[in-house]
Amino acid sequence: MPASKAYLALPILAGIMWGSIGVFVRYLDAGGLDNGTIVCTRMIVSSVILGAFMLVKDKSSLKVPKRAIPVLIVGAVIGSAYMNIVYNVAIMSLNLSLSSVLIGLFAIWSLLLGRVLFGEALTMRKITCAAVALFGVVLISGVLEQGTITTFSWFGLLMGILTGMMYAVNGATTRAMSSWGMKASTINFWYFAIGAISLLPLCHWDQVISYVATDPFTSCFWLISQAVVCAILPYVFFAMALAKMDMGIASTLELIEPAAAMVFGLLLFGEIPTPLMIIGVVVVIVAISRIYATKEL
Repeated sequence: MPASKAYLALPILAGIMWGSIGVFVRYLDAGGLDNGTIVCTRMIVSSVILGAFMLVKDKSSLKVPKRAIPVLIVGAVIGSAYMNIVYNVAIMSLNLSLSSVLIGLFAIWSLLLGRVLFGEALTMRKITCAAVALFGVVLISGVLEQGTITTFSWFGLLMGILTGMMYAVNGATTRAMSSWGMKASTINFWYFAIGAISLLPLCHWDQVISYVATDPFTSCFWLISQAVVCAILPYVFFAMALAKMDMGIASTLELIEPAAAMVFGLLLFGEIPTPLMIIGVVVVIVAISRIYATKEL
């Protein structure tokens, strides 16, 4: 699938924005919201904002082809809403470092799904770039320094691997609908709307009411900001990228996410990275630069 080099920036931007999720989760968790409530409110606010924008700009963009409905539901529920819930379970069962490595495997799952479902070429350059970027993620995670690879629960391990697979499902369903001519905004509006409905049983509205009542202006700022920064923009950017390039390439570029998370931790919370973590960032950047240099786009 030919792609302009400019489109390669989209999954990188998406990864940087997704890397900021931890910042928002920390503030919202401190405000008394649990994981299910945080994810559900993120999707509700995202669907309202994106839906309002689409109604003003072009009402017809809300329409979905009949053949896309089952794929849309799978992407919304499995690849978006409950992927975030399973991820939360993984980081509660494991430590964040090992979880990030397991979830980073989604780049490998994406390469395989892209080959099986869309006939995307599985070249040595793609495999090498994905492997190098994943190695960088391992370094950034701190697993090699903390020795955490030997201390994990089998349930947590399964949840971490499952999260990566569900992440890849999101890419596959988005890629399929993009090939049918659906706009990125249409796909993601329905992802958010359907995902929010599926998460309603996990949302505690008493927590939301109490959180907003404490400081309405600040609370609304964080709820709206997390929707725009952690959902609307990155999901739309990633969908736009998948319409222009292979799943494997887009997913490898998105592996900038843990590097971005490390930088946010340093700048906002004073979390000093170790030398190996810094080397990991360099490794990820090298892998990404090799994708920019390739002619296999």
